[in-house]
Amino acid sequence: MRDPMGKESSSYQTDQASLLVMGYRGTLRPVQSQNLPPAIETLLEPWVVRASKRLNQRIPQQHRVFQDEPVPLESLLLLLKDRLIGILAQALGAVGVDPHGPPARAIYRAFPLLHPRLRSAISEWVAAIGTFLQRLHRDQSWLAASLPCPQLPPIHSVSGTSSDMHAGGHSVLRICFQGGGCLYYKPRPVTGEWLWHDLLDAIAGVDPQLHLPTARVFTTDVNSCYGWAESVFREENCFSRTADARFPAAVDYWHAAGALLCLAQHARLTDLHLGNIVATPSGPTVTDAECFATPRLGRSPGDRSSQQRAALSDA
Repeated sequence: MRDPMGKESSSYQTDQASLLVMGYRGTLRPVQSQNLPPAIETLLEPWVVRASKRLNQRIPQQHRVFQDEPVPLESLLLLLKDRLIGILAQALGAVGVDPHGPPARAIYRAFPLLHPRLRSAISEWVAAIGTFLQRLHRDQSWLAASLPCPQLPPIHSVSGTSSDMHAGGHSVLRICFQGGGCLYYKPRPVTGEWLWHDLLDAIAGVDPQLHLPTARVFTTDVNSCYGWAESVFREENCFSRTADARFPAAVDYWHAAGALLCLAQHARLTDLHLGNIVATPSGPTVTDAECFATPRLGRSPGDRSSQQRAALSDA
């Protein structure tokens, strides 16, 4: 399934029921509980209640407030629901239980490890939110200085994106602040994005015609296990210099697209599938450069023709 921007969406579907985490902007479509099969809804409800209680117990009150206002975490519950529905649906399908039939308590007997698996998913979700909030509070001063702005405003919303889940249940999150500015929290090293941004910035300094859109990333250290990224959309960067980016004529879009592919080929930036590139008015931009400088494996260093063919095939 694709969202209006053409990006793949993470979804579970049964008949008309759907729970979507849509696109780069992190738009969430609320789950329609009346559309969920009765068996899944009955099994899901107590786990969601348990997760909410556990979150309230484990997250310190001071971390749930930012700039004297509560952090809106309700939408993140949809990410957990999506994961739990996927686990339960697989179990129901494996034992051949009709999801529209009576409550399927028998699956816990058929799968003794299902209960611990669901508990583990909740624990990871709570821990991931706690880690995110801890990092947000710890980094807010130098993030404000880097943007730059006097201080980060109160948070308007926190939501998930279509990014794949990372180890330990961590997810890329979109944080929108009051006033319109947005940042993206990436729970993995952002070295690739940092190198890609600096490469494009250096090229733009030499040739202003090659000013390709890119988002700045911020991290305490290049070896850090997480980082922050600004949005590639002008309207979401009211406190960043990206807000002053030019809006070229439509014909420039394809010039920018060709330049991006050429640079990606020479920088060995791979994994440029639809989910890692976003269309902007200034041209396509890479939002996930984790595979920057991908090494060549199994090729002779002196085989230039092989390297050239590989570069074309990888682009």
